[in-house]
Amino acid sequence: MNRFFLTLSLILVTFAFASAQNTKEDGPKILQFSGQVVDGETMEPLSGVHIFVPKSGRGTTTNIYGYFTMPVAAGDSLVASTVGYIRKHYEIPENYDKNITFVMNMEYDTLYLPELEIKPYPTEEDFKQAVLTMEMPDPNRYNQNIMGNVDRKVIRQAAYALGNDGASGYSEYQNQYFQNLNRGSMAPSSNFLNPFAWSRFFRDMKKDKKKK
Repeated sequence: MNRFFLTLSLILVTFAFASAQNTKEDGPKILQFSGQVVDGETMEPLSGVHIFVPKSGRGTTTNIYGYFTMPVAAGDSLVASTVGYIRKHYEIPENYDKNITFVMNMEYDTLYLPELEIKPYPTEEDFKQAVLTMEMPDPNRYNQNIMGNVDRKVIRQAAYALGNDGASGYSEYQNQYFQNLNRGSMAPSSNFLNPFAWSRFFRDMKKDKKKK
């Protein structure tokens, strides 16, 4: 009895093993799919390109040199995708039984967007309302602020530091010339008795009062 069960068990195990071998041989062959992805125009390697099999969800990503490698099955359909480039599709032949290595060129994906006009206001009525309610600056107010922040003493000192202009210099030269002409060879008189000096003194006093 024990011998019968032992023989039956061996037969079942042998049958299961043979079935598994047949299934494995009949299934798709696993291949190694490797290569490099480059730009179709510059031939520069492209990193970060996603290469995957949509049916099974298997996939990988290219490294900084554009290289990749992944196991695939004969008959798989692969997709290479990255931002800014047109998707690439690659079909593995059903009866292919060798590893695959190749260079994949990707082309730019040009996308033309419709013209977009940007305006600060959504409608013309909103623009008109904003213009009508706009508060214009008051020039008198700005002038008052400027004059209030300026020291009058500083202005007077700056005016005195400028000196005489051409007309004032010529007038002073003429006065000095006539004074010398009147004195002749006499010793120069004191400015305290000079009428022109007194005239300039009173003129400067009047200017100072007006500025105050």
